[in-house]
Amino acid sequence: MNYLRIMLAAFGLLLLGGAVDKARAESTSTTLYTSAIRGTGFHCNAINVSRKLLFIAISIVGDDGSALAAGTATATPPGTVASNDIDPLPSPADGYCQVQVSGTGDRNDLRVAMKVNLIRTFDEGSQTDIPVFLSWTLLGY
Repeated sequence: MNYLRIMLAAFGLLLLGGAVDKARAESTSTTLYTSAIRGTGFHCNAINVSRKLLFIAISIVGDDGSALAAGTATATPPGTVASNDIDPLPSPADGYCQVQVSGTGDRNDLRVAMKVNLIRTFDEGSQTDIPVFLSWTLLGY
C-alpha cells in the first residue's frame, strides 16, 4: 500500500510540474527586431505561426529610439497577421520594427517582416525632380 501512495504522490507531482511549466511558458514574452533602414514609409507585419493565441504589439522605432508609431498589444490567433504602418513620412528617416510578443518565449512562433519605401528625386539634364521609388523587405529575428 505504501508503494501505491508513493507512486500516486510522484504522479501528482509530475502533473503539477507540467502545469507549472505550461503556465510559465504561456506567461513568457519575447521581442523581435528588424534591421534599421532609411525610408519614407514603413510597413511592419508579424504572422502567428504557432498553435496558440499570441498578443503582439508592433512599434516602428526611429534611430534615436523614439517611437515613430507606437503599437498596442493585439490578440492574434494562429495564422493571423498583425501589422503597423507609417506612410508617408514628411521626410526620410531611419527606422526599424520592434515586435513584442506575449504568450510565448519561442521566437519560432512568429515571422516578422518590414517593407520599406523610399521616394527620392533626381535631375537629368533639363528635367528636374524625376521621382524614383525604391522598396526593400527586411526580416526580423
